[in-house]
Amino acid sequence: MPLKSLFARFRKTSPPAVDVLTSHWILSYPKSGRTWLRVMIGRIFTQHFGLSEEQIFDEKTMTVAAGLPPVDFSHDETSNSEGRALQDFTETKGKYAENHVMLLVRDPRDVVVSCFFQATRRKSRYEGDIHDFIRSDTHGIRKIIRYYQIWDANKHLPASFTLLRYEDMHEEPHQSLRNALNFLGAAGVSDSEIADAVEYASFESMKAMEASNSLKNKKLRPGDKNDPESYKVRKGKIGGYVDYLDEADIAYCEQALQEMQCPFGYSE
Repeated sequence: MPLKSLFARFRKTSPPAVDVLTSHWILSYPKSGRTWLRVMIGRIFTQHFGLSEEQIFDEKTMTVAAGLPPVDFSHDETSNSEGRALQDFTETKGKYAENHVMLLVRDPRDVVVSCFFQATRRKSRYEGDIHDFIRSDTHGIRKIIRYYQIWDANKHLPASFTLLRYEDMHEEPHQSLRNALNFLGAAGVSDSEIADAVEYASFESMKAMEASNSLKNKKLRPGDKNDPESYKVRKGKIGGYVDYLDEADIAYCEQALQEMQCPFGYSE
């Protein structure tokens, strides 16, 4: 029986919650494109494996239901709600030694600006201005770079390590999604299914999903429907930081990238 038919019976009902140890992790600093990737992957699971759209943000349940290794997404000590300073990061990633890790990264300048709007317009976790935010040990760009440095030094520890750049997702979305599916063990997905998922999770499509709350999930819901800066799907623009930072802010960020030798191609 074809794999798609085998799982078609799950289409009308949501898979039950599972309690199994995660073996595959997709990690990222907040505002690095995680929701975009999750929606693309979720679309594949609903179309290729016949699973329910209600579980689109419950990857562990869906991967187990599809007979794949259990996967989970995590911000790995960087969640804005934790408020952890860069000096308080765990320096070793030994807890992932028996696991497979995909690290999703994005230009720290774009990340820090997007995090500012997340913290001020969606979560109300910061009351200062953007100029202080980017310089903060708890929120700023040096914290993002430090997180990348730690993973660059620890990437040999997991059973496997895969890097996925937000910028590559923009330039080559089909290949980036294919790489993510290969990481998950879903190697039999067709090119047409990948094209469908990329279209389904396009910026305009996700913006419309968020505005209408069509997925009925808080992970894709604006802080204020009338405030475009409070949307989860806000800009989706590479280099958009220049629209919000002044010359001094940009110089500060670029100095941090160079002084700290930000890995993954962001110090150049």
